[in-house]
Amino acid sequence: MSIRDYNRGTADATWAASLQARGQAQATARQWQSYCESLERQLQEARLAELKRAAELAGRDAQQKALRAALRQAVPEHPLLREGELGRVATEVMVKHFSDNGYVFDPQKRLLSKV
Repeated sequence: MSIRDYNRGTADATWAASLQARGQAQATARQWQSYCESLERQLQEARLAELKRAAELAGRDAQQKALRAALRQAVPEHPLLREGELGRVATEVMVKHFSDNGYVFDPQKRLLSKV
């Protein structure tokens, strides 16, 4: 084997290794791109869910205000019309809901922690 053949063999091996490395880098880049697209889809879904939940809460707030106004006309001294009473009821329900799902909710500090 001549030096020329040796150099050609070395160059070919180096070229093949660089092609393999390039292929691996491209495959890794495609995997990251796919992962990024998946995260972007999940983020979009979370944003849409948040938007829906905010709309639902706005609707329930409007319902509550309308029901409170009707109750005020029908029974002006009803206990639910006292200051803070509806908030107390809501807090009780929140504490129970979180507890049923394995969380502890501190209403004073508005902190939520896993049991």
